Amino acid sequence: MLCTTGAETTVEALAARLESVDGVHEVRLDHLDANGFDAVWALLARHAPRVLLCCRPVREGGRYAGDEATRLALLLRGAAAGVRYVDVEGDVPDDAVGTLDPARLVRSHHRFTPTDDPASLVAVARALAARRGAVTKLAVAVSDAAHLDALRRVREAIGGDAVLIGMGPAGLLSRARYRSFGSVWTYVAADAGRATAPGQYDVAAAHHQGLPHAADAPFAALVGGPQVLASPGPRVYPPLFARLGLSARSYLPVITTDLDRALPLLREVGAVGLSVTMPLKAEAAARAARQDPAVVALGVANSLRWRDGTGWEATNTDVVGVTEPLTDRVAPGARALVMGAGGAAAAAVEAARQLGLTVAVSARRFDAAARLAARWAPAGAVTAVPWAERTATELALLINATPLRGAATSPWPDDGTRLPARLVFDLALGGDAATSADTLLYRQAKAAGASYLEPEAMWRAQGAAQIGWFFDCDVPASALALASETGRGS
Repeated sequence: MLCTTGAETTVEALAARLESVDGVHEVRLDHLDANGFDAVWALLARHAPRVLLCCRPVREGGRYAGDEATRLALLLRGAAAGVRYVDVEGDVPDDAVGTLDPARLVRSHHRFTPTDDPASLVAVARALAARRGAVTKLAVAVSDAAHLDALRRVREAIGGDAVLIGMGPAGLLSRARYRSFGSVWTYVAADAGRATAPGQYDVAAAHHQGLPHAADAPFAALVGGPQVLASPGPRVYPPLFARLGLSARSYLPVITTDLDRALPLLREVGAVGLSVTMPLKAEAAARAARQDPAVVALGVANSLRWRDGTGWEATNTDVVGVTEPLTDRVAPGARALVMGAGGAAAAAVEAARQLGLTVAVSARRFDAAARLAARWAPAGAVTAVPWAERTATELALLINATPLRGAATSPWPDDGTRLPARLVFDLALGGDAATSADTLLYRQAKAAGASYLEPEAMWRAQGAAQIGWFFDCDVPASALALASETGRGS
């Protein structure tokens, strides 16, 4: 069940929300202008069976800063209007809400300092569950999605109905997979501007991920650092999954640096395929029960899939993501320079080698570039170039496999140094630029008369291969191009 919430300050705005969105709604009295309280009671009475009433005090992250007795009196008056639930904090004594029917009480606690201590959360949840009430609500800030396993342990430790939420971007998994966390509902904001807690989906984004129906269906996810939030995948993949008739309906960004804990958690809550990005590609390869030849050769994986009887299997579709857009655009024997020394750079070097190019690699740390080049034997098959010397050679192809991307950020010097390449392939998604045409590297390429391939070209090619591998189906890159266009308004 989705519970729509909003930070409306006027009764008129609240009424518009209640009348335009079906289902259950949280009403936040602490956000309303006190001058509107006289008009709110009749509104609550009209929508009472659909209302969860709350007046959150400052001590619990809300906006009510007045007298406690007055706050509780407001909640009791709302209860008299017949609302379905009243949310009362766990530190409020039972005798202060003794006139309320326990079957209509939500007892809640919010912790805004991230914690990774399951025992302390279990203790808090048990204390809440011991209070008069029907639903135990625990909302805790999380900085890493792997720490959400603590909420799973909480659910195992308490009985009755519960709502268990990880707040913040790293907590999205607990909201999208709320049933797997033992929650009876999840909160969604009426729109992006009316969120009442960090990390809430809005109604449109929740529906885009297939909620509430997809809450316990198989799903895929993108795991890695905070940059996963900027990926087009969560916008593009869900409608593509539906068009392909796949069992999965959601594609969720999962912020984590701890695969040891994240992988069991993701499997427990229904993940069947994982896209893997920085800084986890090497760790993903190491954690897989089975690696295909591409992973063995590169030492990094960008894709994991679950297979019963085997466990997590690993592949790397980044090589395909580089080779396909470059096919017929560079001639065998031409010179290519790969900037970077991480997983994307390894895939780019292998792709360039498969295309028959003469390959050099350069990174800000020469030792990292040298280690990467040494993977390709015999010696000299790939050469390492000091970062300060990366500008010295004429090239057919320059590949940016660093994370450097932005309107004022580029891996190429911004000092007027000529960019000596006929084609630039930028693999870096994200950054502060709205489009590839807004990036400094794009402008540098155009100033040098070079052609430019945007990161989306690589993303589409590798993503098509990845989805096909996850679900054993054929997905052309053109399907992702179409999905990207049709999903831009989602």
